[in-house]
Amino acid sequence: MTGNVIREARPERESPPPVAAVVESVDGASDIPCQLGALLHASGWLVEAVPQHRVSATERERWDVIVIPAKRITEDTLLLVARASRFPATRVALVSPDRDPHRIADTLRSGVDDYVVVPYQPQECLVRLAALANHARAIRARQRAGAAQPPTLIPAHVHLDHTTRSLRDGSSRVALSTREWAVLTVLLEAEEHMLSAHELAETVWGNASEAPRVISTISRLRRKLGASGVRALDIVTVRGLGYAARLNSC
Repeated sequence: MTGNVIREARPERESPPPVAAVVESVDGASDIPCQLGALLHASGWLVEAVPQHRVSATERERWDVIVIPAKRITEDTLLLVARASRFPATRVALVSPDRDPHRIADTLRSGVDDYVVVPYQPQECLVRLAALANHARAIRARQRAGAAQPPTLIPAHVHLDHTTRSLRDGSSRVALSTREWAVLTVLLEAEEHMLSAHELAETVWGNASEAPRVISTISRLRRKLGASGVRALDIVTVRGLGYAARLNSC
């Protein structure tokens, strides 16, 4: 008689805690980063206090969320947001008591993913930052899957270097920003199928509402490809459908 085999269920592997980089205040708002750091730490986050010059450092790869505190939104704040938002696998939140709608709009255009107004409800702030961290980890997972399965669209004479985020077409080479690279690789993985701006925004930024940033990123990408002499690859637009990567005859 054959008995039923009872297998012991393996415990699920716990996800590592989210990681936040809390940047030193742009304008002396020292109480805001201290309060945020304490709130996140008490909720199980790994928190690192980061000076402004380290926002562009290699350690950024370990951060899920970069939190930028500011008493008031200034040009320095916008420049810091722009530097931090270049990395699609890291989300950016700005925390400030500044309620001016025009300055808030400027931060959103500069690349911030969420704007938290001070004073904030601690639980709401935690939920919003946790949502950003989940977006960041989902993007990293998709990037790893894409790296494991290189796109079949690329011909032999076109070389993609994931380490340097550069594309070589014969003797022509172009270096791309992190988000330009992410958009390009997603389009290549689609293998000439059309992707809408909202689909690209969801994949690269983790939020479909970032579609306007897709448009500006593709515009920069096209300019770089043309200026560097890359002729084997182009980004085409079909109105009402979206974008696709297309190979050109060389």
